[in-house]
Amino acid sequence: DNLYNPTIGQLINLWQFHKYQDDQIQPPDEKLILALTHNNPTMNDLSLDELGKLTTTNTAVALNFGAFAKGYAIKRSINRLKALGIQNAVINAGGDLSVIGRHGSRPWNIGIRHPRNDKVLASIEVADNESVFTSGDYERLYTFQGKRYHHILDPRTGYPTQSAQSVTVIHQDAGRADAAATALFVAGKEDWQKIAKNMQVDHVLLVDSAGNIQLTPKMQKRIKFLNKSPTSHIILSEEL
Repeated sequence: DNLYNPTIGQLINLWQFHKYQDDQIQPPDEKLILALTHNNPTMNDLSLDELGKLTTTNTAVALNFGAFAKGYAIKRSINRLKALGIQNAVINAGGDLSVIGRHGSRPWNIGIRHPRNDKVLASIEVADNESVFTSGDYERLYTFQGKRYHHILDPRTGYPTQSAQSVTVIHQDAGRADAAATALFVAGKEDWQKIAKNMQVDHVLLVDSAGNIQLTPKMQKRIKFLNKSPTSHIILSEEL
């Protein structure tokens, strides 16, 4: 579905989200965005020769693994801890994390950030070998002429997707959890259930653009809401 696409590095650089939020940044020219999306960069544009050299003829291709690299790194780190005989630990990288074992006599208890303030939206107990990843529109962004532009781009349009505020995923594979959080965020409130089913992810919490909460039955059984807005509606999805 092209919701997670690691070949749109040029498009990501074009938006300049790597700069500080207080810089005077403005959205890129529409023609530049269209030029990159028109060339439709995908992983199929890459070729690997017998010497291990990666090449492409599509000038719009540039690799950026930002929506997967953190999960992969955490997964490798957890495996290293296990190899060293460590049985109880949490590796937290900017709020995304994986755990092994327990926190003393109880499971690890993790807070999920509210996407529109600094409070904790909800908490959840995380079991051994589980990972929790969140994609949100509040980490890297800028405002131009009263409109928010955040760093999670829809590869199909070239623009930041606007149908969600945050998506939290729980899965035993950190790499998949990382990629799924991004893909489901881009899919938005209309299509996330289909994508979650395809990716075999059954613990999902999505806060849509209006602040309403959609979640899977398995996520509902485990989550405890702490600072939900009184105007927010909770919508339970079908079993995936």
